[in-house]
Amino acid sequence: MPITFETEWVAADEIRGPELASTWASLLIRVDDAVLTRVVDQKAQTVRDHVYVPLYPLAESIVSNWWFLLHEVGNPAKNDDAFERRHALVSIRDGYAFPKLQVVSSGTRTLLAWTPHSLPWAKLAYPHENQVWVDGNEFRESCADLVDRVIGRLVSRGIEGTFLQEEWASVQAADQDESRFCRTAAGLGWDPYALSDSQREAVFRLGQVQNHRIAGIRK
Repeated sequence: MPITFETEWVAADEIRGPELASTWASLLIRVDDAVLTRVVDQKAQTVRDHVYVPLYPLAESIVSNWWFLLHEVGNPAKNDDAFERRHALVSIRDGYAFPKLQVVSSGTRTLLAWTPHSLPWAKLAYPHENQVWVDGNEFRESCADLVDRVIGRLVSRGIEGTFLQEEWASVQAADQDESRFCRTAAGLGWDPYALSDSQREAVFRLGQVQNHRIAGIRK
């Protein structure tokens, strides 16, 4: 079973920022029988399976790191702060109660790993840890569905021209060659849209080598 994002829009009249207020929702993230968003609510003295957060920053993080989440394979040499920011939802909490989840591809499979952590300011605690492998294509489809829902919500509220909408349009408009280039760059840990001339040349050279190898295998 892939990761699923179960959401329900709720009113957020006191939240500043139209993107945040318009996408305020209850969020339940589920993988197989595990619920990533299960929290101990210390104020209500109960346990619940959902949290209340704006979905805009979650969707924006997914899109900003799209090529990394799908194509940057885990490597001990890359276990630094920059790698974690590209793969961990905790990096986009911005004061909101998102789970501490890391997403790392291994090619056709994607590893989802989450760890316990507390949010004293929200009087919430995530008590569980686990890691689950999911199908990479199904993970991509679930994330794309969430992003489409968030953008649909923005449009329905008359919000246009956001970074999320423009960045997602660029990702979807990538043709076969551009997609291959972006996958190669992301695999190296480089942002495909912010490369130096030397990095761009290195990506082109590596892409040519990979194409020759694929052609040789097919013969």
